[in-house]
Amino acid sequence: MKDARHDPGSAECLPGFFQLLEGYGRGQLSRHPDAVIGLLPDLSLAYLNAAWAHFARANGGKNIERDWGLGAHFLDALRGPVKGLYERTLRDCLSTGKPWRQDY
Repeated sequence: MKDARHDPGSAECLPGFFQLLEGYGRGQLSRHPDAVIGLLPDLSLAYLNAAWAHFARANGGKNIERDWGLGAHFLDALRGPVKGLYERTLRDCLSTGKPWRQDY
């Protein structure tokens, strides 16, 4: 992706996104063994760690980087009731400043 930067942990990040994450170590996120994403206020993807791509491919994601890479709108990948749940939860994160973690 043209406007993506790659950090040592093979993560992808839109320019300037890490400036928004005061208190979170860039290396810590990129090397995290779990899938980590970062979203802009419009819920478009601004950060994807290497574990995200691995998780997606392991679960049948084809052309994942092309179709759901940086800049893609997160909610467009969801269908049904889960879409509303994620939108409400993510908007709550934006309004409170608290990160969200979901365990599968």
